[in-house]
Amino acid sequence: LKMEEAWKLVSGSIFAYGDAELYGVNWNPDTGDQIYYKLAQLRDALDFEIESEIGAININSPAQLRNRLLNELGMSKKNLSVTPSGDVQMNGANLSILAEKYPVAELIVAAKTCTKLIGELTKYNSMALCNDDGRIHATFWLDSNTGRCRCTNPNIQQVSNALGSKFKHNKKMKAYFNDILLRSGFDSTEGRSIIVRDFSALEYRLAAAYSKDVKLTNIYNHVSCSECGFKGSHHKVVSKCPKCGAKNGEGLTHGKDFHIINRDIANAEGANIDRKKAKSVSFLCLYGGSAYALAMTLGLKKDLAQKIITAVLGDHAGLKRWHKSTEDKITKGKKTGSAETRDMFGRRRKVSLKGKDDKQVRHESNALLNFPTQSTGSSVTGSAAQMFRRECMKRGIWGLGEGQCVTANLVHDEIVVDSCDTIAERANDLLKYCMENCVDLGVP
Repeated sequence: LKMEEAWKLVSGSIFAYGDAELYGVNWNPDTGDQIYYKLAQLRDALDFEIESEIGAININSPAQLRNRLLNELGMSKKNLSVTPSGDVQMNGANLSILAEKYPVAELIVAAKTCTKLIGELTKYNSMALCNDDGRIHATFWLDSNTGRCRCTNPNIQQVSNALGSKFKHNKKMKAYFNDILLRSGFDSTEGRSIIVRDFSALEYRLAAAYSKDVKLTNIYNHVSCSECGFKGSHHKVVSKCPKCGAKNGEGLTHGKDFHIINRDIANAEGANIDRKKAKSVSFLCLYGGSAYALAMTLGLKKDLAQKIITAVLGDHAGLKRWHKSTEDKITKGKKTGSAETRDMFGRRRKVSLKGKDDKQVRHESNALLNFPTQSTGSSVTGSAAQMFRRECMKRGIWGLGEGQCVTANLVHDEIVVDSCDTIAERANDLLKYCMENCVDLGVP
């Protein structure tokens, strides 16, 4: 970008995120209290059950927990990860492995999760009650190593929600934590609504544009109409068929499903997976994941996982060029001491490779590969938010008053709007338009 264009991008994001700080997001303390007491009761019950199983210790102390479980009770250390100093880690992953043989390990995970969530709730409740408007005013930062916007004090971009997936063995805990929805505390006040819209498959679309991968670009640009048989290609969102006028979703389809395509490819190799699991195939292939990682994720043999990766990437010359380019940068960087890349707007990410071992180099390589799409995605979301803000101000509907709306939160590829009910439909349509038309990168 030229300096003037870069300034427009950055300055617009400053106003968009600045208003999200200024207006804040509404938090309902009553909802927070209800969840708090529910978690506190469960934690008390779990503390009693854990103590009856393994005795009285501080489960939040890794040293005490490690000594009690592994040394005193003799639980198996097989497959458990260790720290650089050689101590077994007492993290969620290791406790989940232990839970396969020792059910109490998953109760410990549940108790620690309760403590974490109670801490979050206490912070939200105190911040909302201390502010005259009852809203939480977080701090947004435009700078981060990944290129994404980040949020602190508190981090409302990463609110714990439906954590049942942590529990692989205890079905009761899985169901219980799936019902704990901290996000439900972030709601609208009377007469207002929360509107949430996100970009569909944003990183995949940006990967197509960044890598100039013809096949992936064609997947997302493909337009077809079941009403009249029209087929074509367009790099901007098509809302109705150019031939018969059928609307998107009512006969007109814009873009193919990348995950369905990869599901069919994987199943042709003998994987027998559904679309949900195919998302792992898509993600790992997009970001140069290994056969071992795919095999562990899907429970497949490594040679089958490699066949799937080879088959998926077969015609994606652009993706393979992108992966190879990153490898070359790392190879060169090992000699020079550093490597760098840029996103589609020119933002730079530089990583140091000096004195780093192979594991650390792999970590930096992944960071370098992820940066172009993640950073560009953050800029696209910021551009959509600033366009939405600008269009609302033109129409005189920007704010928290009657007949007004504001951006309350931005979460990577998602924009959250707090709108007066009287203009909610209008605000939703305008937000959709801005997200579809904020930038032109060659894919819709």
